[in-house]
Amino acid sequence: AAQITALAPHLVFLFTAYSRLNLLGEKVLTLAGLPLTDPHDPNKKSEAVQLYLSHLQPESLPEYHNQGFIENIERICSLIEGFPLAIALAAGQTRCMSSNELLSEIQRNMDILQSSSVNFPERHRSIQASFENSWNHLSEEKQRSLAMLTIFNAPFTCSAAEAVFSITAVALRDLAGESLLTWDAVERYRFHRTILQYAREKAHFSEDEIKTIKEKYRFWFLHRLEQFNNLRELNLISEKLQSLETELGDLISSTHFFI
Repeated sequence: AAQITALAPHLVFLFTAYSRLNLLGEKVLTLAGLPLTDPHDPNKKSEAVQLYLSHLQPESLPEYHNQGFIENIERICSLIEGFPLAIALAAGQTRCMSSNELLSEIQRNMDILQSSSVNFPERHRSIQASFENSWNHLSEEKQRSLAMLTIFNAPFTCSAAEAVFSITAVALRDLAGESLLTWDAVERYRFHRTILQYAREKAHFSEDEIKTIKEKYRFWFLHRLEQFNNLRELNLISEKLQSLETELGDLISSTHFFI
């Protein structure tokens, strides 16, 4: 590439990769899920729904014009967060099961999202296969970090990850750079729903490790509650309340470890 750009300095290369290439002059375009609403017209079908419908054949789908069909598709797209591969796999299932049944299955887990289409690469024939392909590109240290982070039930901060699992901000940034975590561009990271299920299945720890993790987990969130309890400034109380509301799932889980 260096030799080519030396001869053609205005040439632009476009690569798809699991992680940043860390090249001088590199510009990273992070691929997110398709929009779930149209910002200009709330009544217009979103890009996610449009992609879903583009995979269907209305003439061979009796429920296509039924009341509630589009609502189900919108809910399915929301559950899979507009992820294009998941949309294509879900649409494929609509040919052999009702949208109501498909919605119920996806609410339980992502295993229904698979295809036997011969023109799909093996790694794209299911969400699990896609995840396994990404997982196998990770170092053992990153695999362990990703599995541990699934213990969080809500979006988490760098401080929480370091306090509970000794996972650094650099490690979180690397996992987000490989599209395995989503960063809110402010302070918190979270899992995409299509990744969380399969990452949790990789979480295998010894009894001693589980005991240590539980202790750190409960004391971190107890510390968070103590911080709130000690606040006296009204403006800070409002800000901290919003933060605790975001962490509510973990605050509740941490109290179970005291029982």
